[in-house]
Amino acid sequence: MKKLIAWTSGLTLGVFTISSMALSPAFGTFNDYTGFDFYYSSIELLAEKGIVEGYSDGSYGYNDEINRAEFMKILIETRDKGQNVKEYKAYEDENCFEDVEAGKWYTGYVCYGADKGWVEGYSDGKFRPGESINFVEAIKIAVNVLGVPELVGRMADNDPWYAEYVITAADHELIPMTIDNFAQEITRSEMADIIARKMKSDEGEIEDFLGSKAGYRVTYDDLRTGVNRYEQWLDDGYGNYDDFYDQVPEDLSIDTILPNLNTLTFYLSGTDLASGELYHVECLELGKAQAFAKSLDTKAAAPVLTGLKEGTNYNCWAAVKRSNGGLVDRTADYTVATVDKAHKLQIDSYSSTPEEIFIKLKSFTLSEGEQYFVECLEMGGTYSVSKLSTSTNFTLAVKSDATYTCYGAISPKNGLNKYFSDPVSIEVGESKLIVDEFSVFSSYVRFSVEPVNLHSGEYFYAQCLKGGNLVPNGSPSDQGTDVDFWVEGLAANTEYECTVEIRGSKDPDYQPSKPLGSKTKSNSEQVQINTAFVEVDGFGDQFITLGTETLLASGDTFVYRCWNQSGIEAVIEVTTSQRVDLDVVGFGEIYTCSISVGNELSSKHGSEHIWLKTPTD
Repeated sequence: MKKLIAWTSGLTLGVFTISSMALSPAFGTFNDYTGFDFYYSSIELLAEKGIVEGYSDGSYGYNDEINRAEFMKILIETRDKGQNVKEYKAYEDENCFEDVEAGKWYTGYVCYGADKGWVEGYSDGKFRPGESINFVEAIKIAVNVLGVPELVGRMADNDPWYAEYVITAADHELIPMTIDNFAQEITRSEMADIIARKMKSDEGEIEDFLGSKAGYRVTYDDLRTGVNRYEQWLDDGYGNYDDFYDQVPEDLSIDTILPNLNTLTFYLSGTDLASGELYHVECLELGKAQAFAKSLDTKAAAPVLTGLKEGTNYNCWAAVKRSNGGLVDRTADYTVATVDKAHKLQIDSYSSTPEEIFIKLKSFTLSEGEQYFVECLEMGGTYSVSKLSTSTNFTLAVKSDATYTCYGAISPKNGLNKYFSDPVSIEVGESKLIVDEFSVFSSYVRFSVEPVNLHSGEYFYAQCLKGGNLVPNGSPSDQGTDVDFWVEGLAANTEYECTVEIRGSKDPDYQPSKPLGSKTKSNSEQVQINTAFVEVDGFGDQFITLGTETLLASGDTFVYRCWNQSGIEAVIEVTTSQRVDLDVVGFGEIYTCSISVGNELSSKHGSEHIWLKTPTD
C-alpha cells in the first residue's frame, strides 16, 4: 500500500489510499452493464451513433423487454439516419390502427411503417404498441425496415409465415446468439445486437465485429430444435475478458476527489481527449461484488459520479475510454468515503467580487485540533485556492471573470478532511474598471478608464510593476479623480504590468483593472521637443507653442497635447505640422505637454513630458 496526497491546494489534506486492487471491467455509456456483458459492443456502437438513448437514471435497460412501438421508432430512425424526418413526421396525425391514436410519440413511426408495408397489425385491427415484441415479429420488421435483400422464400408449403424472414436473417448473421426459440420476447440489448450486426454487415466488417462469435451463427433449425449457440460459445471457453484492457503507461491523474452525500466529484488532469474519447471514472463499494460498482463516461474534466451511498467507503479510479470501448491511461485506485448526513458541514452564504470570494460556514462543533477548511477550484482551469481557519468566515483571493467550485470541510490533526459540504458554483465577474485606452512611450505609459462614479474620498490610482515590484512614479498625475493617467519614471525598452484601481474607501466597490502588459519603447523611437514656450497675444489670449524636428512616416500624424494639473483642461491638436500653437486658459496654471505620433486615441511613440506655466496676469 502507498499513499498519495490528492488535493490541489498544496496542503497535506485529503490523503487517499492507493491499493493493488485488480482491474475492473469497463462500464458502458449507460450504467447498467459493463465490458463483461455479452452485448456491450453492440449497445456502445448504437450509442456512439446516437441511435439509442438511456433513461433518466443513466441506465439503458439492458435486460428490459422492448415494446413494438419502441422497436419501430428505433428501426426507422436507424434507416433514416436523420435524412427524411419529414416523411414519418407527416403521419403523426393519422389513426392507422384502432389502438394507435393521432398525436402519440410513436404514431408517425407506426403509421409510416404500415404505409410502407413494413409492419402489419393483428386480425382485430390493433397494433398493440405497448406490448413486448417476440423474436419472429421483430426479425420480420427488421428485415423489412433495414432493407435486407432477397428473401429466401419458404422451404416448404407448410412452413410458417416467419420462416423466410428467419432464414434470411440467419444467412446475413443478424440473429443474436441468446435467441433460442421463435416466440422468445427480445430485450433491448438483443434489439441493439440485431441493428449492430446489420450495420457491420453493410460495412463488410461483420466478421471482425463478431470476433469469436462469428463461428456460432444461429440458424432456423437451431431455433426449431432449441439449440443454444450462446451456451455453446461459453462451454468452448469464450467470454473471458482478461485481455479487455489496453494498458499503457499512466498519464491521466486524479488531482482531487471531492466527496459528498451521494456523489464523488473527480478533478482530472494530465491527458487531453482525442476525437471520440471520453473520461471514464468508476467506484466500487469496498467489500462488495462488482455489481455494486458505479461508473460514468463523460467529456468533462470534472466528472460527478452520482447514485452512491452516504457514509460509505469506495475504491475509485479513472481512465480514458476510446471509441472502440478500450480503456487507456488508467490511474491507480483511491480509497475515499462519501459524507455521512449526520455530520455534514453546511455553507451558510457566499458572495464574490471580481477579486475575492467570501464564504460563511455554518457553525460546527470542533474537536481539539480541528479547523474549518475551504477550497475553491477554477472550472476549466488550473487555479485553486484554499484556507484553514478556526473562524467560519473565509475570504479567498481569486482571478476575475471565472467560475469556481467551492466547498467546506473539517480538517483534524491528521490532515484527512471530513464532513464535506455540498459544493457551490460561484461566478466571479470581470473588474468594473475597464481600461479603454492604453498607449506606451519610452519612459511612461498613458491610459484612461471608462467613467465611473467615485464615492466621497475615493480616487483613481495607477501603477506599473516591473517583475512584481512597484516602479517609482515621477508625476503626481498617476492618481486623481480624472479617468486619464500618465505613469512616468519608467525605463526604456522594458516589460511592465500596469493597473489602475480605486482607493480611499475602507471597502471599495471596485477592484483593480485587468493587468495591462506591455514593453516601453526604445529611446530611438522617442519624439524630441525642440520648441516649447508660452505667449499672450495682443488680445490677452494665451497659447502654448510646441515644435519638433522629428519626421513623420507616411500615413502618420502628430498629436500635440497639453493639460493642466487638474487634468480637466486638455488641449489636443492632430496635424502633420511640425509646429503648432495651442490655445490655453487660466493665469498661473501649470500645463503638462507632450508630442506623440499616432492619432487622438492611440500613440505609437511620443516625447517626454514637459511642464509650462502660464503668466500670472
